[in-house]
Amino acid sequence: MTFNNDYLSDEELSALIAETESEGLVQAPKGLHAEVISRIDRNPARSQKERTADFYKFTYKVVLSVAAALLLMALLPRTIDTRRPVPTKEEVLKERAINSELHILPQKQSPTKDEVQNDLKKKDLITMLEDYITEKGGILK
Repeated sequence: MTFNNDYLSDEELSALIAETESEGLVQAPKGLHAEVISRIDRNPARSQKERTADFYKFTYKVVLSVAAALLLMALLPRTIDTRRPVPTKEEVLKERAINSELHILPQKQSPTKDEVQNDLKKKDLITMLEDYITEKGGILK
């Protein structure tokens, strides 16, 4: 079958209809009826009292949610700092331009791992020599 814009052609649609009609009805799996009946027996219908209690629980949750939302709407505007004005478009664009210029300027590059290790080795060697000299009272052999 070829699909043209997600639709079958007339010939293909006729062939599909004929094939479906010639095969007949599909039989349900054996034991389906018994399975459905057993599930119905395991989950009996709930009483009117239970349904009413569930409705009241749901109503209680909705009322609490609405009350919390109203409380937040009342409190949040007071906690937000309204003294700081909202920047204009020109101010934002100017700040972005300044930030982009800062990224263009050359920055000091951080040393590599090897450079750091070499510096530490040099410092360790110097401190070892200084310790040796101070222990011997400044006398070198």
